[in-house]
Amino acid sequence: MAKRFFNPVLVSGVAKDGIVEVYGSNDLPEEQACTLEWTLLRFDGTVLQSGSNDARLPAISSSLLQTLDLSEYVNEDPELKTYRKNSYRKRSDALLAIRLVKGESILSGNFVFFLPPKHWQLQDPEIKHKLNRENGRTEITLTAKRFAAYVELGVQNGYARFSDNYFHLLPGETKTVCVISSEVPPKELARGLFARSLIDSYALPESKNP
Repeated sequence: MAKRFFNPVLVSGVAKDGIVEVYGSNDLPEEQACTLEWTLLRFDGTVLQSGSNDARLPAISSSLLQTLDLSEYVNEDPELKTYRKNSYRKRSDALLAIRLVKGESILSGNFVFFLPPKHWQLQDPEIKHKLNRENGRTEITLTAKRFAAYVELGVQNGYARFSDNYFHLLPGETKTVCVISSEVPPKELARGLFARSLIDSYALPESKNP
């Protein structure tokens, strides 16, 4: 996660009352010409709105790239609010995926949420992962049927270092992660490899009868 937020080129967003301000930060000494792409979607993969536009990031600076009015999709009906709690019907399973693209490269990708994680209406993302080894290189391909928050890769009874970890996985997205190093042999790595996400922390231990 630190690797991503210390990236020299960073896209980020601030949401308030259905309005999202998208910023681009460039710590490099050269201006970056790229494309801002954004998609508003539900956790089940339903796309609500999307768009793109050219963006220029001046050197050693941060600038506002675009202001999005998404209130139609995330603002709640005021009639549903009570004196004790707000309504989270629209916001609890909505996210905005944003990224800066230059040619075939993704300079930076990020996500904007409209509620804290404790209010997210997560469902089992049904993460699938496959390990491939070719030419001495080990890669893991991951997909998810629904939004998977903070995906963690690990090895049971062992340790491995990955090129990426603790990332969000969008519905239908395919992500490839490389195994940088592993203290277990390839066969044991394949057997012990796991991929889990935030929703797995919700499960409580089954109660045992005395």
